[in-house]
Amino acid sequence: RGAAEAACGFCAGLMSQHLGNGPLQVSALRALQGLLPLTDFEALEARVAVEMLAAAMRRHSQSLDVLEAACSALAGSMAGRTDLQATALTNGAPEEVVSAMRRFPGNVNLQTWACGALAGLCANHPANQAAVAACRGVDCLLGAMRQHPAQALLQTMACGACGNLAANNMNNQTAIATMGGLDLAIAALRNHPDAPTVQQSAIGAIWCIVKRSPENQSLVTRSGGTNLIVEAVHRHQNDAGLRAMASGALQILVPGLADAMAAARQGSAQPSAREVTPDTVRAQATLQQQQ
Repeated sequence: RGAAEAACGFCAGLMSQHLGNGPLQVSALRALQGLLPLTDFEALEARVAVEMLAAAMRRHSQSLDVLEAACSALAGSMAGRTDLQATALTNGAPEEVVSAMRRFPGNVNLQTWACGALAGLCANHPANQAAVAACRGVDCLLGAMRQHPAQALLQTMACGACGNLAANNMNNQTAIATMGGLDLAIAALRNHPDAPTVQQSAIGAIWCIVKRSPENQSLVTRSGGTNLIVEAVHRHQNDAGLRAMASGALQILVPGLADAMAAARQGSAQPSAREVTPDTVRAQATLQQQQ
């Protein structure tokens, strides 16, 4: 057993023995924020710690400090950990996060970390995607984006959550777009042009929401989202992660771009003229200039 697992077990034990002690729960949760990502996959101590995290959220549902600390711990530990995502789901963590957002809509820190928690819970996890949607988490997520448009970190977390909710989930894609999620992601691009983390997260959200959805693709184009993505690549020329995200989104949004880029990679002839539009040429030139 490693040090991180032992420390998680110690924190979980304290939380279980003193469940009614709010300050102790906050301290333990803050410790878990750093410990959980260090634990081995399927570590029993980590799963028990997540169980106690959810229990603390239920017991202290009116405590802003407890809820914020719990959401922060979830945000930093869930992505890529299907063992912890499953434990969180079984213990009702998605519902507790959404309830916290509904209870404290005006608190920027709580909303920020709750959005991050939803992003982590839903990353490549269909069951958590369904659970968050079922408890009306999309409402709260988009509500946070509307209420706090100037908060860059919140917008980054929220766009990440939108993308992870929508990824390979047509029902969530439709729900997010219908409720204004695409407009909000485009607004984040427009409002935070000099923040590469916001730009990359918003582009990723757009990519996930428009994939295999011609209707959503048309909405982004009509709203100027395609041009904003191209502008983001120009503005942040040295950001490889942003460029890769933009490349994926633009190959869906710009007719003929995917074929043109494939042809360029293979050194073959360009697609036929009828497949190439001015937007195709501009987007391809932008992406190739930054490589």
